[in-house]
Amino acid sequence: MARRTIVTIGASAGGIEALGRVVRGLPPDIPAAIVVVVHISEYSVLPAVLQRASPLPTAHARDGEVPRPGRIYVAPPGVHLLLEDDHLRLRHGPRENGARPAIDPLFRSAARSVRDRVVGVILSGQLDDGVAGLYAIKARGGLAIVQDPEDAAAPSMPSHALRLVDVDFRAPANQIGPLLAEIANEETMSTKSKRRGSERAASAAKRVIAKAVAGRNGVPMRGRDQDKIGERHRARPPESPEQDPLRCPDCSGPLYRVSGGDLEQWSCREGHVFSPDSLSSAQTDALERALWLAVRTMKERALIDRTISQRGETSAPSTRARLAERAHATEHDVALLREILARL
Repeated sequence: MARRTIVTIGASAGGIEALGRVVRGLPPDIPAAIVVVVHISEYSVLPAVLQRASPLPTAHARDGEVPRPGRIYVAPPGVHLLLEDDHLRLRHGPRENGARPAIDPLFRSAARSVRDRVVGVILSGQLDDGVAGLYAIKARGGLAIVQDPEDAAAPSMPSHALRLVDVDFRAPANQIGPLLAEIANEETMSTKSKRRGSERAASAAKRVIAKAVAGRNGVPMRGRDQDKIGERHRARPPESPEQDPLRCPDCSGPLYRVSGGDLEQWSCREGHVFSPDSLSSAQTDALERALWLAVRTMKERALIDRTISQRGETSAPSTRARLAERAHATEHDVALLREILARL
């Protein structure tokens, strides 16, 4: 049984409050490093916020450092946080699901780097961010923990994870910290027992954690065989992806559908990646921006046409009438666009 030495946590809307409840339950001697990504604004004080809630030293991750047990590493604003060859790496790569830092790159890289030594945790958040990364963790033998949607301020991310990933545990946020401690310490005891040539201590430790979780109303999720899928770590799409008649909301390049098991994602050649809900949301945002640009441009044209039509000395009567009619029609179209925008 692998020793879980890395805990990756992803959160979005409502996630800072949930994350505070998680780290508050972590003991200072937990034998695992905690690596965190939250979709945050350009200026982050998240390490200071978490430091007030947790006894563990907390700071922004630095490129190239080795994660140490009993510490919390937070993704800085504007860069992806990855795990490569047991080192933390900061990369200014393409946005995923409209975010940088994003949850999926951390989870995927951790699954690739430390395989079954990683635990992935999904907390409160909108849409379905982090689901593909959590799926990759499970495919590599890691553990998956999800905040109970009924306990989450934004239940969408936990709900999607529970539906699409073979989750090991679901629990309220304030129970996830003690659960992580149990998991990390149980694995440590298991390793020691194997060195002594005894499996009895490992089995007992496993029963202890199951009993402890049940006592805290955590819900162990019964395991099932994972479909073996190819984890996609490259920014560019695979050699033979399925191209959809869609354009990337971020760069307008063609989108390619990448499927694995029950999961589906879209990626462009620049490396922007979208899950289904995130793509729908991004397309809605792009449509809204385009419509507002159209509204502004049409209002300006109507104003110009109206101004010229009212200056009799500069235009023939027929031209003034035509421009006045076009200005009226444009103003009518602007009103229709505003009605469409109100329904988005």
